[in-house]
Amino acid sequence: MDNRQHQSAGTDAGEALTWFRYGPDCGRSYELQKGSEYAGMAVKHCGHPTANWPYYIEAAWHHRMILAPNGHGFRLLAEAKQAAVEIYHRHQRGEEQCTFTF
Repeated sequence: MDNRQHQSAGTDAGEALTWFRYGPDCGRSYELQKGSEYAGMAVKHCGHPTANWPYYIEAAWHHRMILAPNGHGFRLLAEAKQAAVEIYHRHQRGEEQCTFTF
C-alpha cells in the first residue's frame, strides 16, 4: 500500500511549498518540497510509539538534528512543521541561525 501524501505548507517566491509524507505509521517522515523538488528540510519521527517529544527537524545544509527551543524534540507534528518552514524561510533570506520562537 502506498502511504505517501502531499499537504500544503504555504508558498515561496510564488511556488507552492508542500509536505510529502512517507514511511510507516510510527517513524513517518515529512519532506518539505518546493514545487516537485525537495526543499532541503525534513521533519522526522524518532520511531518510538510512546515518545513524548517524537519529532525533530533535519536541514540538508545544517547536518545536525534541530530540536525545539526547550532542548527536546517537538511534541506536536504541527509545531515541528511550523518551525521547519520558518527555518527554511530564514535560510532563503541568508540567515543561517536555526533558532526560533513560538
